[in-house]
Amino acid sequence: MCLIFHHKVSDFQLFNFKGYKYEETLGYVSHKYNDRNLYEKAGNFFIGIGPMISGTLFIILSFKLLLPQAYSSISIKSYFTYLSSINIESVLFLLFSLSKNLLFYIFNANNLSSINFYIFIYLMFSVSSHISLSKKDFKNSSVGILSLFIIFFTICLLAVFLNFNLNNLLLIFMRMIIYLILLLSIGLIFSLISLFISCIIFNIKR
Repeated sequence: MCLIFHHKVSDFQLFNFKGYKYEETLGYVSHKYNDRNLYEKAGNFFIGIGPMISGTLFIILSFKLLLPQAYSSISIKSYFTYLSSINIESVLFLLFSLSKNLLFYIFNANNLSSINFYIFIYLMFSVSSHISLSKKDFKNSSVGILSLFIIFFTICLLAVFLNFNLNNLLLIFMRMIIYLILLLSIGLIFSLISLFISCIIFNIKR
């Protein structure tokens, strides 16, 4: 995200092995940007939620590579094409349907006898339990929200002056937002599965 929005990465740490027990973060990325550049400033929003986006994409990729039959049966990509109309009911129905299908196709008898299933569960559990945002992530995201709104508002204003169909433009923006919400919701679903597994392990140990 830093590269996409032209932020200069000054330092980063992938894993904080020594001080992770005493510090708030397991890793960090230090970056600089031009505060007068609206595009770079708006990028703070996507950089802030970057861990959730990249974490979810990694889980989906692991799902596709390790459990290809289950992935093809669910066809996650097709859920994005179902959004022919924008309304809360359709989005909630898609999320409920996707959650049910994920649980059904992942935890079936055929997968339980495969080593790939346990590798996927480990990766999914590790990633989904660490894609939550830190205080700094929330702070960076809030900085970019206003700039992002200004960009959208400017584009809509230009569309009005150029006699462009504003409804079509708003529809594009809304679908982009819904696609982002649906993508992050997939990460949420896997996080809930991780929570479910954690509860089982906790009760067994207790």
